[in-house]
Amino acid sequence: AFVGAEPIESGTLERFAAAFAPCGFKPSAFYPCYGLAEATLMVSGPRRDSGATVGSFRDAALTENRVEAVRNDAPQARRLVSCGSPVDGLRVAIVNPHSRAEVVLGRVGEIWVAGASVGQGYWHKPGQTRRSFDARLSDTGRGPFLRTGDLGFMREGQLYVTGRLDDLIIVRGLNRYPQDIEATARGSHPLLEAGSGAAFGADDHGRQRLVLVQEVARKGEIDLTHVLDAVRG
Repeated sequence: AFVGAEPIESGTLERFAAAFAPCGFKPSAFYPCYGLAEATLMVSGPRRDSGATVGSFRDAALTENRVEAVRNDAPQARRLVSCGSPVDGLRVAIVNPHSRAEVVLGRVGEIWVAGASVGQGYWHKPGQTRRSFDARLSDTGRGPFLRTGDLGFMREGQLYVTGRLDDLIIVRGLNRYPQDIEATARGSHPLLEAGSGAAFGADDHGRQRLVLVQEVARKGEIDLTHVLDAVRG
């Protein structure tokens, strides 16, 4: 059962397994994986029948691009689903997207991929092809790599994806992922609709501001004051 969503939510896997257990579904059948069209298609995945590996990491550390494993019940623990190990001889590098140097183990960076299954480029787009398909590490000159635009880290030989580089919202100097803000907002009040919210950054006279748009379930006349207070809190 391949799962290639972005991001892969551990809670979704648990609810799916519980719902389909009466039909004979086993959690070991889950195959959380990572891939993209430019790599045609698979980049990483776990061993068959091993199921999902879920790690817990300190949220505050991830906002600073640091990887710090914690217990599942630790305060502010963020659960991430592993996307397995690189397949079929593909090489994955975790790279600082600004310096283009490979980061040390235990840091979050952009996911770069190299190998025989990576495409040659974008059709009739030489400039975009050079930027995405011909990346080289500034410290060693190794390459070419495909720049995926995804952020993540390697731990114990497995790839964890944290979000998209283009989606990243920097709030007071800390890296925030929109899907995390959206999930936190949804859980703050029972009137907030699941899957009906969006967090994004907006320029406000040279300063980035966080904007959250969230749909509310209509149940007669609603005093939104309590809902807004819950979301802001």
